[in-house]
Amino acid sequence: MKNLTCFCETEFEADINDVYDLALSKHLEKEILEGSFLSFTCPACGKVLKPELPVRILNTEKSLDVYVLPETERDAYLAGKDIDLPGESKEIPSQYGIVIGYAELAEKIKIIDAGFSPAVVEIIKYFYLKKIKSGSEVIIFFDHEKDDSLFFHIHGLKPDEIGVAAIPRSFYLKVEDDLSKPAADEDYRQIIEPPYISVRKFIIEEED
Repeated sequence: MKNLTCFCETEFEADINDVYDLALSKHLEKEILEGSFLSFTCPACGKVLKPELPVRILNTEKSLDVYVLPETERDAYLAGKDIDLPGESKEIPSQYGIVIGYAELAEKIKIIDAGFSPAVVEIIKYFYLKKIKSGSEVIIFFDHEKDDSLFFHIHGLKPDEIGVAAIPRSFYLKVEDDLSKPAADEDYRQIIEPPYISVRKFIIEEED
């Protein structure tokens, strides 16, 4: 249990754990994907609160085991500052991954459920972002697979619109093969270096 404070200044207890195993609570994956994970209603004013707290999410039936950091701690984490993690540990064990924000958590679940590699997916994003005008605040999330293509949702190309890109599975397989070679691009290595595997770790320059 943790104490939450509503905007109306009401304090109340919420059932929040440090660790969640999706294999034991089947409804949690659906809540994460729908955006209702860790949502609580204030008993006084009825407002729904969605606090972003550091939690560990795993699925003992699948290859999912990550620490979820709040979006508000993105800059601090990328700057190398110490981050408070749930539980006794203050360091991120190498066997656990990192995602920042619940949107990245939902994406990681979709990637694993579809049987894809998070590292390969992030490199595909890298190729797409290199074709976008430098300085654009564009964020790409994997959404689903259909008809032998990977579909991505693109935020930031136009105000209040979400773009969609379809990437052939053949391109995924090519990237996967490239990553297996010792001479893989240094940018690739930076993107897929654990524990935070993400193209959002650095600014991509505009392609000539």
